[in-house]
Amino acid sequence: MSGFTDSAGRFIPTRQTNLALGWGDFEIAAGTPLAAFANGASTTAGLAFDNSKAAGVRWNNDAAPAAIYASVLLPRHRRPKSDIIVHVLASKSGATVGDATTFAVNAWAQTTGALQDAATDAGGTTTAMTGNAAAKTVQHLTLTLLAANLPDAVAGVPSVMTIGIKPTAGTLGTDDVTLHSVYLEYVETFAPQVP
Repeated sequence: MSGFTDSAGRFIPTRQTNLALGWGDFEIAAGTPLAAFANGASTTAGLAFDNSKAAGVRWNNDAAPAAIYASVLLPRHRRPKSDIIVHVLASKSGATVGDATTFAVNAWAQTTGALQDAATDAGGTTTAMTGNAAAKTVQHLTLTLLAANLPDAVAGVPSVMTIGIKPTAGTLGTDDVTLHSVYLEYVETFAPQVP
């Protein structure tokens, strides 16, 4: 069994777990919900149903795509001082070798009792897509949010995290990209069941 010993000498069991972010949770910077994707010269992402089979949020090829934002309650049972891994599943409309797309992620914590804009940005840039992978190939990218920039859960003091995500400027010159899933992976503490 995985786990750690806390400062009081108690063994705390842990397990890896995921927290998915739904498309209905996201909005654009203007504070409005995502609209349907519109093909053309636009920096704004939209909801898409690619090839009548693959749902997601799609961006047009653009030099400086705009971000989408969501707010999520930071897990109360996350192991103290542990990182959170952002996972991204995405595909591109083409196979342009130069479009080795990455995603720029912002992550700001809002903690009860603190100013809403007090936190350091815990975000960064994901790993890169393979630019010349066959069009429509789903690729898995990651980014680790460091524990040093994330508050730990304290009883009765919840924290939320505002997350922003967009294709990194300059990495989407020819192909469109569709974000199929964003989820957070973290180490969860739990009480084992007594038989």
